[in-house]
Amino acid sequence: MNKTRRKTPLFFYQFGKKSRDFFGKGYCGHSKTFMVSTTSTANGLTLTSAATKRFIDSIEAVRAEYKYKNHHTAVQIDTVRFPICSAYYSYELKYLPYAKAKASFRYPNWSSSKFQLWSRPHRNAMLHLHADLSKSHPKIRLSASIGTPSMAFGFQGMLGRNYGIAYTAWSGGIQVTRPYFDVTITIRDCLKQDTCPFSTRGVFLRASYIQYLDEAKKIAAGLEITRWSARKEHTIRAGGSWAIGDLTSVKAKIDHLGNVTTLLQYNIQDKSLFKISAGFNIKALDKDPIIGFFLVLKP
Repeated sequence: MNKTRRKTPLFFYQFGKKSRDFFGKGYCGHSKTFMVSTTSTANGLTLTSAATKRFIDSIEAVRAEYKYKNHHTAVQIDTVRFPICSAYYSYELKYLPYAKAKASFRYPNWSSSKFQLWSRPHRNAMLHLHADLSKSHPKIRLSASIGTPSMAFGFQGMLGRNYGIAYTAWSGGIQVTRPYFDVTITIRDCLKQDTCPFSTRGVFLRASYIQYLDEAKKIAAGLEITRWSARKEHTIRAGGSWAIGDLTSVKAKIDHLGNVTTLLQYNIQDKSLFKISAGFNIKALDKDPIIGFFLVLKP
């Protein structure tokens, strides 16, 4: 049996990441999509071109990235966003053996700039500071997790401003990671409901469970339940995944409304892949399914 190699607990923002990837990563959205992406890399410079078609809309983009030591610079040109050209720069600094800081800036959209700090003051404790430098919605999140690689408890406090009005919110949760299963329970609440943005109002509860059916974790089944009091709604999702060899994998999920989504991924090479994703509702089989094609080519 493979034992976990991690020697520290997860950061709080990593709680539930396996479930989010299990139910969300790779699937097509709510529109028919066809995308082709090509990437070439040389001497730290990466050039990526992508063409995407959703219904009658077409999106073309070219992105150039350069990484050198702790510096990361990117320039992107696309046909949808305004302005069509944007730039990104980040700098990562490891000033202590158990701490790391990263600052990122975007131009001309400075509101997407961020500052992050990761720290491990103890082998059983992790700290993370995240500051969003948005002009209209700035917020600072400070989180801590305590435990072991197999079980950890986490807490996060957030202070923000919504168009000049201050608000605070908190989150807490537990993460259990074992060789054959993964369990996450998190809860979020805003202290002053009338001042919080709608996306953070009310109590939001999420519970997820992933069961691995073999030692290599190639076959898995999962269940996720969420409850949001602000909208008085809940969701229930169940799914499964199967890695067939080293090149092919399939995934499928269904929710309480009858929406079924499937994904077939084939790795052409180590970095190149082809994906087909389809979605339909078992309660409305007369409607056309949503289909997405994705082709990513990397040398």
